[in-house]
Amino acid sequence: MRSPTGSTGGGRARRVNVGGVSLLLLMLAFAGFTGLLAVPSPASALTPRAPILIDGNAAFTAQNGVTGGSGTPDDPYVIEGWEIDASAADGIAILYTTAHFVVRNVRVHSGLWSYVGVWLEGVQNGRVEGSVFADNADGVYVLNSADVTLTSNTVTGSLWDGIRVDLSTRISLVGNDAQWNQFDGLSVYETTALAVTNNVVSNNDWGVYLWYVDSATVAGNNASANNVVGIGFDFSSNATATGNQLWDNDWGFDVSETSHLVVRGNAVGRSTSDAVAVTGGTNLTFVQNTFVGDAGGLMMVGATNARVYHNAFLGNTIQAADDPGANAWDDG
Repeated sequence: MRSPTGSTGGGRARRVNVGGVSLLLLMLAFAGFTGLLAVPSPASALTPRAPILIDGNAAFTAQNGVTGGSGTPDDPYVIEGWEIDASAADGIAILYTTAHFVVRNVRVHSGLWSYVGVWLEGVQNGRVEGSVFADNADGVYVLNSADVTLTSNTVTGSLWDGIRVDLSTRISLVGNDAQWNQFDGLSVYETTALAVTNNVVSNNDWGVYLWYVDSATVAGNNASANNVVGIGFDFSSNATATGNQLWDNDWGFDVSETSHLVVRGNAVGRSTSDAVAVTGGTNLTFVQNTFVGDAGGLMMVGATNARVYHNAFLGNTIQAADDPGANAWDDG
């Protein structure tokens, strides 16, 4: 278990330079990170412009980068076609709005020292899709918001998290590609009614990390290749994890002090530590999963009222471990 990066009292701390030496360089030196990736670009030509700040519904204007729409569900405000250098300010910041909007086909980059690709705070009815966020502090950050969808974005090279969501509800993270971020690919804290589906997360610290999340669906994600943890649940409840592929990580699933979690139909393999590491928690179900070639299969400590049945354990160094009599194996 760990706390989410950079949160202070549930909020978000601004990242700064320390003693004249870039915090990024310090982090990369300790992590052995040898260089930044080439920044991917969308196929269509983009127009350079300055960072965008929209504070309140009245600020959805052409001067602030709006290219169309009227803010209704059928005709949302549109912000698209921009290339934004975020080295001096958050690339796109949308604050305290209720109008419907969509950000699409933008590329925001170079905010590594302190600035975010897209910052959404206190918004409702927002969508960010088909965009590229490269080499920013966080790729996309969502705070105190509702009814927000992030879909089909590429997020890479973040100093902190690829996509981060805090203190929000009814959030969908769908079909995003979050790779080579220094901390988490997708990180969610104190959020309800969350959907994390069909994302690709690799070469991050934790691939998908949920902390104090209630009512989450985590399905069809590929969290493979050199994440420390593929998918993590800490202090969360009422969640399902189905049909995920977790290969070649240190740990596949990490589950800590979580309740009413169903882990069904996932494939976890070649973990250098455990396919599933469970610490504490209650009312957990592991069914119809495949654990293959892991150093440890399903390893539980301190869990109660867990059920483990109809799983395949194939060639793990230690197939499974549990506290005697604490839980039901093979459907009791």
